[in-house]
Amino acid sequence: MSAMNNFQERSVIIKKPTRPPHFGKCENKMSFDEAYEFILHNTDKTFYSTGNQTPFLARSAICIKGSHKNKRVIRFFTKGTEKARAYSCCWGHITNCNRTYIDCFTAALNF
Repeated sequence: MSAMNNFQERSVIIKKPTRPPHFGKCENKMSFDEAYEFILHNTDKTFYSTGNQTPFLARSAICIKGSHKNKRVIRFFTKGTEKARAYSCCWGHITNCNRTYIDCFTAALNF
């Protein structure tokens, strides 16, 4: 048996169910405004997701297109790849407008 096949047999893939936009409630330590301002002035801070403690960076930005054009957004990155976005309307929910799970990021923003 090759090493790859052995790995595939032992690995477990966990897939979260798809939820609607703004699903459920999430307890965040900070308001969206507080988090946005803190991240804006602390771009080098590394955070750790609440689930498996994956390191991530957060960036404050302004959207330049789409339905959230000119709105503030917090973008979450892991290994240089954007994983999720949180707009003020998404804050306090488990999923964002795009049905992406954001609670593992937003709840980890503790200052």
